[in-house]
Amino acid sequence: MGEIAEAMLDGTLCQSCGEYIGTGAGHPRSCGSCGSGSGGASDGRHSRWDKRQQNREQSTDILIKRGVTFEAKNFGRHLIITRDGRTVDFWPGTGLWIFREGKKGRGVFNLLKEIER
Repeated sequence: MGEIAEAMLDGTLCQSCGEYIGTGAGHPRSCGSCGSGSGGASDGRHSRWDKRQQNREQSTDILIKRGVTFEAKNFGRHLIITRDGRTVDFWPGTGLWIFREGKKGRGVFNLLKEIER
């Protein structure tokens, strides 16, 4: 496969016109010109995917900067944090966290507050 085709499949280039969009998202995307109003390939789904990816990266960076150690599963989509004998499952893309003893919540900052207790 050629470099241009690979860049279109990766999402670096628009899947329709080949315009540069930005860093690859791991899936085909359409640029603003081709995606809007063209009934393109589920741009809403891709924008949600992009948002979750952004959340995943930012939340993981926040945890690392705060010195929280974790085990990453499923390519970073699921993080397992164990601290002071408590274990919490955290999905940074959606912000959902669940302590194994049952408490649930959302948001990396709420998780940090709960961990500090």
